Amino acid sequence: MMYNQHRCLGRTGVLIACYLVYSLRVSANDAIRYVRLKRPGSVQTRGQILCVRHFAQFVLPRTITYCLKENINKNKYMSEFSLVRFLHRQRVILHGYEERTFKFIPKIVHCICERILKLCGCWIDEFSSNTPLTFDFLYTKLNGNIKRYESTYSLCSTNSDSLFSNELKSPEEISSPSSPNPSENGDPSDSFSELSTLDGDEIREELLIENRCFQELETQKCFNQEMSEESIVIQDINVAVDALLLDYSTLSNEIKKKVRQFQIEINSSQVGWAKLAIETDLRILAMLLFEWIESLKHPVMKREFFENIVVNYKQPEVCFQKFPAEEGYFMEYLLRFVSKINPISKENQEDLIKRIIAACSQQTLLIQGKMKPIDKGFKKLRDGTLACTIEFFQSLFELIEVHHSLKSSVYLEESKMYNENDLENDFQ
Repeated sequence: MMYNQHRCLGRTGVLIACYLVYSLRVSANDAIRYVRLKRPGSVQTRGQILCVRHFAQFVLPRTITYCLKENINKNKYMSEFSLVRFLHRQRVILHGYEERTFKFIPKIVHCICERILKLCGCWIDEFSSNTPLTFDFLYTKLNGNIKRYESTYSLCSTNSDSLFSNELKSPEEISSPSSPNPSENGDPSDSFSELSTLDGDEIREELLIENRCFQELETQKCFNQEMSEESIVIQDINVAVDALLLDYSTLSNEIKKKVRQFQIEINSSQVGWAKLAIETDLRILAMLLFEWIESLKHPVMKREFFENIVVNYKQPEVCFQKFPAEEGYFMEYLLRFVSKINPISKENQEDLIKRIIAACSQQTLLIQGKMKPIDKGFKKLRDGTLACTIEFFQSLFELIEVHHSLKSSVYLEESKMYNENDLENDFQ
């Protein structure tokens, strides 16, 4: 972060406050209070305060990872989203290598799946930090080089993105010099009168301990220390399989409350992500994974997907090539995840594939003698369509396994070329 110390115009304080909003997921007022406590006299003018508040109004809605439907009417920023819409929002929030890495894969899904693999001793560090996760996927091979997305920060991409239309203020609201309405932001303390109480003699050191920025930073330190000291205890691979195939309606209320608390914390702070990185209960991780997929506004596999499968299921490459990029990469990542859970029986492998089909289609399937999931109100996938779908996914699963097992120096060389070209483009 660059510090601007010229002319004492307060730009450094505004920059730091905006960074705190982005990195800690705190409200604008919490960030402003923290900066004022650390740098007395910073962020004082109406324009400076509005700048931080407008930045918070833009960023915070896009940090919501789990749609908690019971909170939609309570939280104006809580709304349902599809996979495509979520990936667009994710590209705004992430940046640098992280943005490039998770261009087509939801970060939350990747974090959960990789954690499950680590806990059952199946994790392999095969993804480079400076290339997209999907760089050497089968879908990439079948469809050639996917056109790189234009910068999410360009004017054309921002103005033309109708997916954000319900989240962005109108130009009149953004440019308005009036104070944003506290009730609209869900924080009754977000008002200029509250901020004015920090002026002058009111700034006390004890206020620092009460500030949410301070609390978030201290909590993150604790979790970072736990992560650095963590010694992973490898669990039986069958425990992971059982957790992924579990009927979550049978779980205790205590576990369900833990899952809901995870969702709330991941939505509102970085602490939730830190806790996720050290979670050891495979049932909680599996439930978080399927809750995210099954709560999407539209299923990953929509009606036209099944129409394509019924027609082309005996030609898996042709069929898979017709998948849109976001859904294609997402499905391949999940199937690749299942292939890494090894060694397991062929029956368990097929059951895991069925469970993924059920989640991504938001329909129930017969798995281990029971319809799953049973507590979502999903319809049953028709027998004829199901037979074609299972045959297609089993064929696709085998293709993906073969493709990834044949990774060779060709991919490493292409990855090197990709990075060199990317660096050249950055300097132009």
